[in-house]
Amino acid sequence: IIDSNAASLKKIINDILLVTLMKNTNVAAHCVECSMKSLLDSRMWHEAMSLTLRRHNTVTIAEGGEDVKVNADPQMVATVMENLIINASMFSAEGSTISIGWDNSNEGSEIWVSDQGEGIDPRHHDMIFERFSKINSFSPGCGLGLFISRIYMRKMGGSIGVESNLGEGARFTLRFYPPPTYTALPHMEESVDSNSRDPVTFH
Repeated sequence: IIDSNAASLKKIINDILLVTLMKNTNVAAHCVECSMKSLLDSRMWHEAMSLTLRRHNTVTIAEGGEDVKVNADPQMVATVMENLIINASMFSAEGSTISIGWDNSNEGSEIWVSDQGEGIDPRHHDMIFERFSKINSFSPGCGLGLFISRIYMRKMGGSIGVESNLGEGARFTLRFYPPPTYTALPHMEESVDSNSRDPVTFH
């Protein structure tokens, strides 16, 4: 219990410091080309995993097919994943299962975290991403984790969303998009005056 409370207090302090930093400086995402598998390396969020396992929750990580490349800041993704995993653990019964996985689609790739917890009323789906927002004032934390997560995903050009109903658990989804591709335009040669001795060529 002492370890769990210490970890919760540490996260609250870190979240407040991070929000203060983002308010006073322009925190930029340092996106690089990452594979989906590398973003799901649980060593990146070992503190969240440790807290979750201390609550005797089972964590499963499922792969979603072909490994693809996306634009992301690995450290930002690690912070977002820690927030989602800790939330899933806090709002789920001890001994329940937390599932993590990823999927690909024509529009991009997704990482999802789902739990078997108490669920979230659809009326609150937007509110939970606001600063200092808490549905239950008695729940742990200070209501900054999802606020930070949404800012980070936007800075990376992605998005975060939730699917949930009361009593049915919750599934949070991070959406990433493939790195931009650039196609070189073919050289276009055009004579301004076909009668001129030296035609002008545009490249």
